Amino acid sequence: ELETVVLQISPAQFGQGGPLADKDYPDYRSILIHVVACIHVYVDYIEDGLDSEDRGRRKHDYDCSTPAASVQSMWVAFERTATMLGRIKHYSEEDMEKVKFPTRWSQGYDIEQMLEHAIVHILRHRRQIERWQKAASV
Repeated sequence: ELETVVLQISPAQFGQGGPLADKDYPDYRSILIHVVACIHVYVDYIEDGLDSEDRGRRKHDYDCSTPAASVQSMWVAFERTATMLGRIKHYSEEDMEKVKFPTRWSQGYDIEQMLEHAIVHILRHRRQIERWQKAASV
């Protein structure tokens, strides 16, 4: 769904602010940079928890220069997510609750909580983009 919404944004609009832009998200591009970065960060958190090692913030290369490039970068991040999920596919709910790690927003999470957070985060920003598109068409 996010891919469909993002690919509806024209490249000309992508880097421009709209009626709902703010200091955190001045344009569509900034939203997608945030979404792609967070997908990587969520995988980093879970991998650190699985390995019992806090490797801190890591740099990930991705391109969000256009709607199409952003979608491609999302799929690369989703592939990382799928690889990480392969590591835990045999985990029970109890196993997932045992793996705990701190977040930069000062909350302790387990794997299941982070996966839920990641899903809701993507949905939240997809809805944000839809609201921007609706406001721009009024």
